[in-house]
Amino acid sequence: MSTTIINFRDVIADRMKARKINANQLARQLAGSVSRTHLYNYLRGARRLSDNRLAAVLAALDLTIAEAKEADLPIEEEAGSGKKGDETL
Repeated sequence: MSTTIINFRDVIADRMKARKINANQLARQLAGSVSRTHLYNYLRGARRLSDNRLAAVLAALDLTIAEAKEADLPIEEEAGSGKKGDETL
């Protein structure tokens, strides 16, 4: 089984954009778990989050970390099949 590296910063930013919230609003939801300044600096790449703080941020955005089962993995298709929306990452 291959290892996949996930950039949580991008996942968090995408979820914030989807929910139409900014760092200030997310920090308020975290109710003291992560300061607004720390969260802002993390999102711009200037600081890191501890495991506990990252877990709090993910929970506030209703995101969970789970190991993917082989049945849950997408089937790889040939790149450039010509269908709209088909992209190989």
